[in-house]
Amino acid sequence: MKKFYLVIAVAALVTVSCKTKMPLVSEEAFTHGETDIDFVDFDQISLGPEELPIIQAMSSGLSPNGDGISDSISFAIHAGKRDKIINWKISIKNEKSEVVEIVTGGKKIPDIFNWGGLNKDEGLSEEGLYKAELSVSYTNLKTYLSETAAFTLALTGPECEIKLSEGYFSPDSDGSNDLLKVMIKTAKRENVASWEMDIIDPAGIPFYILKDAGEAPDKLVWNGKKNNSDEVVQSAMDYEVKVILTDLWGNKSEISETLNVDVLVFKDGERFRIRIAAITFLPYTADFYNVPEQQLKKNIETLDILSEKLKKFKQYKIMIEGHAVHVFWFDEKKKKIEQDEILLELSKLRSEVIKTALVERGIENSRMTTDGVGGNNPLVPFSDLQNRWINRRVEFLLVR
Repeated sequence: MKKFYLVIAVAALVTVSCKTKMPLVSEEAFTHGETDIDFVDFDQISLGPEELPIIQAMSSGLSPNGDGISDSISFAIHAGKRDKIINWKISIKNEKSEVVEIVTGGKKIPDIFNWGGLNKDEGLSEEGLYKAELSVSYTNLKTYLSETAAFTLALTGPECEIKLSEGYFSPDSDGSNDLLKVMIKTAKRENVASWEMDIIDPAGIPFYILKDAGEAPDKLVWNGKKNNSDEVVQSAMDYEVKVILTDLWGNKSEISETLNVDVLVFKDGERFRIRIAAITFLPYTADFYNVPEQQLKKNIETLDILSEKLKKFKQYKIMIEGHAVHVFWFDEKKKKIEQDEILLELSKLRSEVIKTALVERGIENSRMTTDGVGGNNPLVPFSDLQNRWINRRVEFLLVR
């Protein structure tokens, strides 16, 4: 036995074409159960720069959440003189350099290796930065190491905060709060692949959508108008501002804030016009008090704001018009009966109760007159079931 070890020692000192045959099993292969023992030539081999083992991540990360988008990450493996390889090992390490997964093999090293985010316990690894390390042992008893750049394992969308400009949004061109500013704060902004801002109307319908690829901007500005339209938000209504971020691996995050719209006063020739669809009445009545608590609260708030606006126009008379929605818009005969027998009187009554409510808030009775026009002047077709709610409104015409 001593003679055998002496032969090994002598052979190790020989650097030129030593052809001694010897059994060779690396410690790593033995530890991991690799038993493909073979007799190899103990040659002095060398690897050129282009032959050194290299492992490279083929993408910037993975998101193993089962949605079919970036559920795994692939690594490209290059190694020269593959016929001289004894064994190889790939270790996945987290930010603390802790090994979460190990995969080993014998002489045959793959060109591509895939990792689906599982750890040694077959559980899902935590979110964070990782690296893959390749270890390749050759017959010259040398082990070569290569490591990827850091890549991301992400399971949730980008962290995000939004903040809206202060005060009521008032896009009526009076120079005060005419533009909405949406401030966006994003962690790891470089991981954002696309962004979207949706403005949702009170009926839950998208009113305005703005989106683009790439990192989310720090600030977005909106003038209150609908996409490809001059239609603006409705007075005294609450809209939802929703920001959606999608990261490089398909994860989405959403954050929303409520946008409070002011009572808007628009110039209309020589007069001013206010349109309010925010006052909720019980169906087919002029009762806006006996409604659900949240709607009553909104009704009172709207009337309070409206009265303060009207007090700024003391030199103007106020015509209050009630407007209603046709249910039988598709049948001309029934539509006429509905207008003459129901909607005209109903809309007149609603304008009168609003007048009373304004008198209670300090608006002079003598300044105001009322009228009911029923369904004669819709803002959108009654067939537009999603948006026809804005036809049910009260208008205020301010005339000197």
